This record gives sequence, structure tokens and C-alpha cells, in this order.
Amino acid sequence: MPTVILEAPPALPWPTDRLVTGEELLNHPEWGNCELIRGKVVPVCRPNSQHGYLMLEVGAELRSFVKKRKLGTVIVGDAGVYLETDPDTVRGPDVYFISAKKMPINAIPPSFQKLPPELCVEIVSPRDKSAEGKEKIAQFLAMGVNLIWVIDPKKRTAQILRQNGTVSVVPTDGVLSGEDILPGFELALTDLFAALG
Repeated sequence: MPTVILEAPPALPWPTDRLVTGEELLNHPEWGNCELIRGKVVPVCRPNSQHGYLMLEVGAELRSFVKKRKLGTVIVGDAGVYLETDPDTVRGPDVYFISAKKMPINAIPPSFQKLPPELCVEIVSPRDKSAEGKEKIAQFLAMGVNLIWVIDPKKRTAQILRQNGTVSVVPTDGVLSGEDILPGFELALTDLFAALG
């Protein structure tokens, strides 16, 4: 039996002669995998399997902890968050937590998130450029994110950045902690990376 190859139609081009709003980006899924940086649409690469696995693992661990205690909502999958407005910047953290104090548990909007999450998680991809990653982290902190975990599967370490400007490195045998955002939450990096071989 012959093999049939189905090709997806190419993503439609986005406007390049003007700035685009977050609302327009939301309403044009045909533009493909992209983010909005100060009104300009920027394509982003799809993550690899390890990236997707780690995103799910971290999200599942956080969700289990958060749901049991009714603390808020955990969102995964690079779901868009407004980091700046006018012109709009919409980028997707790999995982984020937003408390029930800010957003009621059963009131997840069908739009990009406008409230700053308390915790954002970024997983370093082999294609990530250092300057772009630093800019994204700076934007998270500027919008009011309290705690950021940057997980590096290649080095098997993590970096913790806080709103107060302090930074810590978690070694391979260390533990990610929810600190004062999710007191009592812990995730051992050895457990997180165990499936990566």
C-alpha cells in the first residue's frame, strides 16, 4: 500500500507593516507558532520531546500540590501571558502558577493572561539563545512575577530568580522549592530528570 503524505497548509503571513495587538494574535491561530514582542510577531520553534516531557512533569507536580490545597491554577504549554502593553508583548511561559487570590479557580479566561503569575517556569531548549532567555526573564520580573525557575535539562540543574533580585543555582542533586509562593512544595531534580536517561 503506498504511503500518503499529508502536508499542512503553510501558516498565513502576519502583518509586517504595522504593530499587532495581543487580541489580534489570539484571533489568528493560522499565523502558527509565534509570540508577540512589542507589537511584532516573532516565530518560535516547537519544543523537542524532552522539553515537552519536563513541561508536563513540572506542571503535573505543581497541579497536584495546588489542586489538593485549592491554592489557584497551574497552566502549561506556552499559554500566552501579556508581559507588556501598548505595544503588546505576549509570550508563553512553559508552566505558570497564578493564585486563587488573583484569579478564582473556576474563572480561567479564554484570552491571554493579563494578571502576573506568582511563579513561572522556563525549560531551556537547545535552540534557546542566552540573550533572548534573559530578556524574557527580565520581562517576567518587570510584570511582577515573584519566582522564576529556569530548568536546564542539558546541565541537569536549575536557576531560581526572585522579584527581590536574588538568584540561586540548584545543583543536580538539589530540590526546587515553592518558597513563600507555594510553601511546602518541593521537587527533586534527580526525580525530574530520571526519565531523560
